[in-house]
Amino acid sequence: KALPDPDMSSLSTASYVAASTKIEEALVRIWQDLLGVEQVGVHDNFFELGGDSIITIQVVSNMKREGYHIRPRNLFENQTIFELAKIVKDLSGQIEGEQGRLEGVCELLPIQQWYFDEAHEEESHYNQSVLLSVSKSVEEMDLRKGVIVLVEYHDALRFNYQKKDGIWVQEYSDTNSLLAVIDCTQEKMCNMPDVIKKLCNSSQEDIGITNGQVFKGVLIKTPEEDKDNRLFITAHHLVIDGISWRILLTDLNRVLDNIQKNLEINLGNKGSSYRQWYTELKKYSNRNSVLMQQPYWAAMAKEYNPLPVDYEINGYDSYKNILDYSVVLDKENTVSLISEVHQRYGTEIDDILLACLALTIGKWSGHNSVVIGQEGHGREDISKNIDIGSTIGWFTNLYPIALQSSKTDSYGDLIKSIKEQLRCIPDKGLGYGVLRYLHTSKEVRKDLAQVQWDVVFNYLGQLDNVVSSSDRFKGAKESSGKEIGADIRFDCKIEINSSIAQGQLRLNWSYSKRQYNLETIEKLAGAYLSNLKMLIIHCKDNKTKEYTPSDYGLEQDIQYQELEEVTQNLIEEAYEGEDILEF
Repeated sequence: KALPDPDMSSLSTASYVAASTKIEEALVRIWQDLLGVEQVGVHDNFFELGGDSIITIQVVSNMKREGYHIRPRNLFENQTIFELAKIVKDLSGQIEGEQGRLEGVCELLPIQQWYFDEAHEEESHYNQSVLLSVSKSVEEMDLRKGVIVLVEYHDALRFNYQKKDGIWVQEYSDTNSLLAVIDCTQEKMCNMPDVIKKLCNSSQEDIGITNGQVFKGVLIKTPEEDKDNRLFITAHHLVIDGISWRILLTDLNRVLDNIQKNLEINLGNKGSSYRQWYTELKKYSNRNSVLMQQPYWAAMAKEYNPLPVDYEINGYDSYKNILDYSVVLDKENTVSLISEVHQRYGTEIDDILLACLALTIGKWSGHNSVVIGQEGHGREDISKNIDIGSTIGWFTNLYPIALQSSKTDSYGDLIKSIKEQLRCIPDKGLGYGVLRYLHTSKEVRKDLAQVQWDVVFNYLGQLDNVVSSSDRFKGAKESSGKEIGADIRFDCKIEINSSIAQGQLRLNWSYSKRQYNLETIEKLAGAYLSNLKMLIIHCKDNKTKEYTPSDYGLEQDIQYQELEEVTQNLIEEAYEGEDILEF
């Protein structure tokens, strides 16, 4: 644990070539910051260095601040800085976002409708939060000003909700959230962990969707012996998500930079608003290509197999009966998982994590197919006129995946199978929520409402890069309190939230104590970790690249086994009579 984290640049398979243009230099700086890499060459592969779909959003957002415009798909199609810089140079045009302080109604996105439709208790909190250690060199007045600027700039932090004629309405309010300051300088240091937890819990409970208090910042002044104060920020999940936290903390740091340097506070033009994104999703729901997805999503209902339980209960439980069990992958294997393993099959981290889930749940349940509820960031690239890379709000996309575990004992077959299954999902699952909640046809919405799952899986990305670039903030060790109210419905049997923090993959398994014994979850989580290590070893043992149909854009046309058969036949023919070098 005392050893420094390994330098990810050592995992690059390309020879180092330095940046030679301003665009390349900007990309190098951004990649180094977000990937935690000391040296990045223009021919290094973004995903081999640890990039993922969440970090692509951060790259787009940071490039916008540098005055350049790229789209997330550009990083998937051009995975080196050398190739990506060419695309940046060719892009032109500005995104026209709503500017100024927004007012009026903003329709609910699919994930927000899911929240209200699933009988959540509106008066109970359902929050996300961060607790930071903040240097005492940061002035209280500067933090107060920073919070005011953030709430003024990011309109979703001023959302208010009212039920009118039985329907929830979301509106931009004129609320001004002010930073609360609590003086604990006279407290004993030994009491501070409990004091901080109590204060965070109180602030969590203050959040309310009908009183204009969906966002709150609290500065906790600590005793003199503590070199850092604490900054607690909480918001109702209806207005924020994982990527939003990255945007929020980055902007707060920029505001404090401006204040410290006596510069005008300027976060630049706003990107597309939450309201504009809803309008784009509504248009998207009426595309023929999206409507044609209906049979694909409806078929998931036939794939559902209930998970085994220790005790049967009627319906679903509430959070007052939910317990958490966490396991952690060691740093060495986490480093391999982030980048090194993907050289074998051209995978991303989600491919490996979900392959492991299919293997683990399949062996436990005895079913070759398991339907899970997958959470994605939801900020998919569906329109050239929309840029939500720097927009705060709840964009999460929740959709079903029927994971078919391989019928062989080969880890390679399992990984390739899951990789291709995920690549065949249209628009990364965006169409499911749009058709279920936004389509004009009641029959379409009703049809997709029949799909169910017992497991929810979410990969939150690499959390270390959220505050790593700041000298002012770092993650605090104390508890940030209880984010979810006791009466909120827990609408699955097992929820798995995974993320990388402090250089380690952490998996939190949430379950109802009325359905499962702790021993069952311990065995399941332990099996997952063991299987994950085996998959990592398998990928590291042979780094010869194996291609699958999606590498050629053929995922909808052939199975990976067919591609392997064709490739093998070509190789055999080449050995039999043709010049293998020419082949």
